[in-house]
Amino acid sequence: MNKKYLKAQSVLEYAVVIGVITAALIAMQVYVKRGIQGGMRSSLDSVGEQYNPTLTTGDSSTRIQMDTRISSAEGLSTFEVVDQHQEKILNEQVGR
Repeated sequence: MNKKYLKAQSVLEYAVVIGVITAALIAMQVYVKRGIQGGMRSSLDSVGEQYNPTLTTGDSSTRIQMDTRISSAEGLSTFEVVDQHQEKILNEQVGR
């Protein structure tokens, strides 16, 4: 055989191999995407229960305690807040 034909045959074989690999990668693309999405879904599901406003109930209360001092001098009254403490209590229950 001629050297020219052997070189052409070699180039053609490389082109076919590259084409087959490219076609396989394109065909696998869908399955790779699904695998990645499945892994993400699995990790997000393992995070736990998510907030659902229709199933969540709760109440809150606030307690404020103030220490004041009232003084009057020369017909004027003065109201002074000496110390103030605020406490907020929240209760929330997430339904299933």
